Amino acid sequence: VVVLPMGVSAAGDPSPPTGETQPPKLVRVPSQVLVYEELEVPIWIMTFEHTKTRWMWGNKAAWQGVWGKNSLEHFLSTDLNKKSAAMQAIHEDCYYTIQKQWTAKKDRRTIFPNGKPFTMDVTMRPIRVVMEEESEEELSVVIVTAREVTHENNLELEVNRSNELFRHSPVMTMLFSCTGEIGCGVIRENPQARSFYYEANGRRGYVPKGRGLLLLDVLTSCDWE
Repeated sequence: VVVLPMGVSAAGDPSPPTGETQPPKLVRVPSQVLVYEELEVPIWIMTFEHTKTRWMWGNKAAWQGVWGKNSLEHFLSTDLNKKSAAMQAIHEDCYYTIQKQWTAKKDRRTIFPNGKPFTMDVTMRPIRVVMEEESEEELSVVIVTAREVTHENNLELEVNRSNELFRHSPVMTMLFSCTGEIGCGVIRENPQARSFYYEANGRRGYVPKGRGLLLLDVLTSCDWE
């Protein structure tokens, strides 16, 4: 029997989101995660902190099966801070949402380990760790579980490619639905738009608690002069 940390399942699905008033589970790494080596589910621990993005631990299903590394040491030594502006925005969004707000996040991602595309559904959850080989400091980081996605037809493949282009586009893009009772609400945005508009709105108190960003919030946050 393998017991996973709070919020991690063998299927890669999250348990109910962790709120800000409930700190994530504290895990000592590597002593309390070595048992995950027995799982076929890819699991890794990382931080999205700006200029300090790095992988902190992973099981073999992750470092070899997903990322195509030849050893855990090779996996951990990978420099993740050489990234595009679009990827930086994605990482900043993950850092703020997961590591700061302690909120779970699901995503579909396509990576290219060794030049070959690999599409996966990932679940990212907050977790607190003590890196035993570094210090006794408690760090708020991210634990990731992944499940490979296979495309059954060309339509699914094209939809996934469109999603990736949307997410990595340097142009701030938001999609609104204007059928609600409280105005045009955002139903999707890429990380570049989220980083800019939520910085200008949600983190400064312009959006009332309990609802999402509206088109009106975006318009009133602009400098029309």
